Amino acid sequence: MWLASLIGVAVLRLTTPIYILLHPYWITLASLLLDASDGYLAFRAKWTHHTYHIFDKLMDYWWYIWILIYSTELSIFP
Repeated sequence: MWLASLIGVAVLRLTTPIYILLHPYWITLASLLLDASDGYLAFRAKWTHHTYHIFDKLMDYWWYIWILIYSTELSIFP
């Protein structure tokens, strides 16, 4: 059960950053909540710290890439 929930959160963490271009505030909030919840779910699914650390860093890098994509759409001068 915990592993299925963790997989669901992982799918959401992979898909939500795509929508940062439409709703940056709400997607950032959703990303923070998903990031916080996957640590708890990984603990309950009995993942090792090393496995969770690699998973979390990959998800974070995916988020950072979309932040960079979003920032290229912003103008330099307001």
